[in-house]
Order: sequence, then C-alpha cells, then structure tokens
Amino acid sequence: MSASRTTCSTKADIVIAHNGIAFDTRKIQARMLFHGLNPPSPYREVDTLKIARKHFSFTSNRLDDLCQTLGIGRKLATGGFDTWLGCMRGDPKAWAKMTRYNKRDVKLLVALYKKLLPWTTVHPNLATISGAAGEMCPKCGSNKRHVASWILCYGCFSARDVSMSRLWRLFTGQGH
Repeated sequence: MSASRTTCSTKADIVIAHNGIAFDTRKIQARMLFHGLNPPSPYREVDTLKIARKHFSFTSNRLDDLCQTLGIGRKLATGGFDTWLGCMRGDPKAWAKMTRYNKRDVKLLVALYKKLLPWTTVHPNLATISGAAGEMCPKCGSNKRHVASWILCYGCFSARDVSMSRLWRLFTGQGH
C-alpha cells in the first residue's frame, strides 16, 4: 500500500481524500518512513471532510453519511475484521471484496468532491498547475466558461463557480 501511494502521490499535483489530512496522509507517511521509502514529491491535498465541516452543519460528516444525505450513494459493507484477516492470509475472495469496497469508496469520494467543489474557498488553482492560466476554470480545469460580468469574471459551467480573470486582478490590485 505505501509503495503504491508513493508512486501515485509522486506523480500527483493534487490528492483528494476524506479525512486524509488528519489521518490517512500521516498514517501512510509513517509506514513509508518505517519501510525506508522517500517522501513523495510536494503535492496539494484537498480534504472533503474539512470542506464539509467548514461550510456546512451536517448531522454526521462521515463519508457514507454525507454521500447518503446528498443522494450520491452508500458505501459497501467490508465484512468487518474477517475480511481484513482474509486479506492478510492472501484469500482471493477477501481481496476481491476489499477491492470492490475500495473502488466504491473512490467513486463516492469523487462524486462528493464534485458536489462540494462550488462551495470550497481554498482549492489549488488547476489552471496555474496545468500552465493554462486564463484559459480554464481554476477549480475544475474545465474550458466551458462564459463571461459572468462586466468586470472580467468568468463563470464555469462545470464547477458552477465564478472567478475573476488574472488580468482584472492585476489591473485593479484586487485578490481572488
């Protein structure tokens, strides 16, 4: 697991997770250090749990509860500790069940991220990262933009967000 995360986060500019900043990232980095792996290349992390807590007051912020509340779907049952033990023993059925569970989690996370994206105020600028600044939405990377006002604001149809053009911010001295 650590080796695949190293490969993935070494190539990634942004990692999206749910409770990743407080738990997953630190746990994975501890395992990487234990196994003598190098730290990953610098990357930005977007945590859907932090977005949910900052902007909303849901009854529960667990991934399963948020996805169910927002009509995205539900997590699959893992089968509990027995599945984990089966994976540790190399049981193909346990691994198949765990693989289905993890793939479902990723699908739910992506859908939750997309649903929360218009509400997030702190997000890596995808246009800058890709080198296409001014040509794409800074939040989602879409080029499906339209002029949203006379002050050179652009609305993004995909992210359902509005951002000022860089030229306007430079001209007026205003921030994003």
